[in-house]
Amino acid sequence: LSEKDYRADIFPVGRLDKDTEGLLILTNDGALGHDLTQPKKHVEKAYLAIIDGKVSDMTIKQFAAGLTFKNGETARPGEVSIKQVKKADTTTGFQSEIEVVIHEGKFHQVKRMLAAVGNKVTELHRHRVGELELPTDLAQGEWIYLTAEQVQLAISRRES
Repeated sequence: LSEKDYRADIFPVGRLDKDTEGLLILTNDGALGHDLTQPKKHVEKAYLAIIDGKVSDMTIKQFAAGLTFKNGETARPGEVSIKQVKKADTTTGFQSEIEVVIHEGKFHQVKRMLAAVGNKVTELHRHRVGELELPTDLAQGEWIYLTAEQVQLAISRRES
């Protein structure tokens, strides 16, 4: 950012873990930030993950039902879809690329959900919030201003 772009009233909507890449929305609109982060708003956050191993049908069902972590905390239902499975030099002999869609944003939620069903995340990338997709031509560390239409995409796909 250049000095002319700096604004003290800008804050991040949600967060990304230190080892997670992808879409992060910055705003000065408190109502937008609230709408995008409150679980009751059901705004989808979609991630591409690389995991050690394969995803089973049971894992997909467990995600769809919601999960309970070891500490008793719960995660709302989410979706898992398998993009690709390949043989790999890993502890399981396989590596899978999957998409995980969640509707809340708890601390390390995607990693914790996958760990709860026996899968270890090796890479994680958030590529969508609502219907707002991270542009594929935007390099890591680059940013853009959102249009009003893009803001609407971010808050769409929610069930009130």
